[in-house]
Amino acid sequence: MPIHGHTSLAFVGAGSNQGDRMTMIADAAHRLAETPGIVDLVCSPIYETQPVGPVGPGTFLNAAFQLSLRISPMQLLTRMQQIELALGRRPPHGGPRTIDLDLLIYDDLVFQNDMLTVPHPRLIKRAFVLQPLADLAPEICHPESGLSVGELLAFLPQPNEIIRRFADPIVIAYANAV
Repeated sequence: MPIHGHTSLAFVGAGSNQGDRMTMIADAAHRLAETPGIVDLVCSPIYETQPVGPVGPGTFLNAAFQLSLRISPMQLLTRMQQIELALGRRPPHGGPRTIDLDLLIYDDLVFQNDMLTVPHPRLIKRAFVLQPLADLAPEICHPESGLSVGELLAFLPQPNEIIRRFADPIVIAYANAV
């Protein structure tokens, strides 16, 4: 958990397969960046990917966000859920979605409760998460496996859900940038 004045590093996965997918990813990034306690947000390139599991028709757009922040994982989760609702995300959580935000990594925290598991439990098996994450920070270590994100991506067998790089990273302009 962040200590007063201490800046933590977190990574959030974003995906959309309904509506204007690019706008949904961009809106989620901007809304997260405007959150009190989030100091900086950097976005990965956006990838078009095949759905994994029963999520309905249509390809996804997926990206990852690197956050420098001074809020707890639970505060971040609450904010992510607020953004999902504001952008039209509705249950069931396994189905098609306008936006899906997942907390992937928060510092070197290993944590689980009824609402949140960090690191994300399926992170190490999903190329559509690992590729954008590796674009941002290939050297970041998975807190449980001890392997870097780049190593985890290299070890995936036939990561075939990624179709193509769809767009360059979304740029977030901070009004109070130093």
